[in-house]
Amino acid sequence: MIYPAIQPPVIKPWGYPWKPRYVSSNKPDTPGSRTNVALSTVIVSRKVYPEVAGAISVGAGLEYEKNGSGTWTAVAGTLTADDYYRVRLTSSANYETEVTGTVTVDGTPYVFSVTTMAEPPSQFDDFTVAELDSMTVDEIDETIIP
Repeated sequence: MIYPAIQPPVIKPWGYPWKPRYVSSNKPDTPGSRTNVALSTVIVSRKVYPEVAGAISVGAGLEYEKNGSGTWTAVAGTLTADDYYRVRLTSSANYETEVTGTVTVDGTPYVFSVTTMAEPPSQFDDFTVAELDSMTVDEIDETIIP
């Protein structure tokens, strides 16, 4: 008995006849958080792919954009199943300070938080004001500036 050879599937040059869907667990569904950011800087979240379509609204100090349009707004809107969004807010003007904003998608709130960097050390931290006042310029050059 002769068996026919098994042929590998033929991949057509135009690709698949359907649009592949992303599995929601492979894409972020919350804006997340950012740490160690610069002071008084606009910080943008990662792309967020909501698991459900529905209304989107943002809290005070927060704006969002849909699908990379470049148009940022704080006005409530609607997301469809294929949409993604990003949110942005301005970081604090103080060191090691957290700023948060809430985005609500289809009635579920998500928090985007941003924490500023630690204050950089100063080369004068090891000296008191009185010690610095009593030093001459040459002494400061020799002691502080190697």
